[in-house]
Amino acid sequence: MKNLKIRTKLLVSFGIVLILTVIVSIFSILQLRKANSNLDEFMEGAVAADDAVKSCRIATFIAAKDVRDMVIQGKADADNLQSIEENKASIEANLKKLHELDILDKEQVTSFENALNDWMNIADDIVAELKAGDAMAAAESIRTKCTPTLDKVISEINTLNEGTGTIRTTTMNESVKETNMSMIVLLAVTGIAIVVAMIICARVTRTIVYPVHQVEDAMAGLSRGEMAQSLDYESADE
Repeated sequence: MKNLKIRTKLLVSFGIVLILTVIVSIFSILQLRKANSNLDEFMEGAVAADDAVKSCRIATFIAAKDVRDMVIQGKADADNLQSIEENKASIEANLKKLHELDILDKEQVTSFENALNDWMNIADDIVAELKAGDAMAAAESIRTKCTPTLDKVISEINTLNEGTGTIRTTTMNESVKETNMSMIVLLAVTGIAIVVAMIICARVTRTIVYPVHQVEDAMAGLSRGEMAQSLDYESADE
């Protein structure tokens, strides 16, 4: 049994199986990190832009309601003025965020920003007319200036919503596609690793068991009185 080195063969076979296990584990971790990166990109990109647009829309509607309420009252109210200023600050912050994200069409974002600035300037003029005691002029500005400009803002918001919706759908589809591909590759790598491990185990087992079976057969022959038994293997180990 010259080539029968059981300890070495077992160590080598277990080492190969262990290496295959480590490779599959590392690949799984990399794929999970990639999926997590795609999710972060989705949350910090399309979702964040969509939230910024929606926040602008809500803040604009609240500010418009405050302006309308003051016109109905015929005077500038401190609470309404404070609410308007807070919502204007929210609009400006979300516009800045849209520029920083830089995932929507720049011309559309600029058009949206211009429409909002036009509306806020008109709102400031209406507030100034109310503070000056000219309620009629403020009401006329609401009808002829504020409402059409607000309609334009809504139109721009709808356009941006379509853009964010397209980006979200595209990002999700790409993420799902990459995840499915990763699963297929992972299953393939795992399958290959299992097959290779089985082949290695089978070969190592055969190299160990086959000579033992020959010895067993020789001993069985001796037990039957067949003294002429021979083995083709020589070994100084097991």
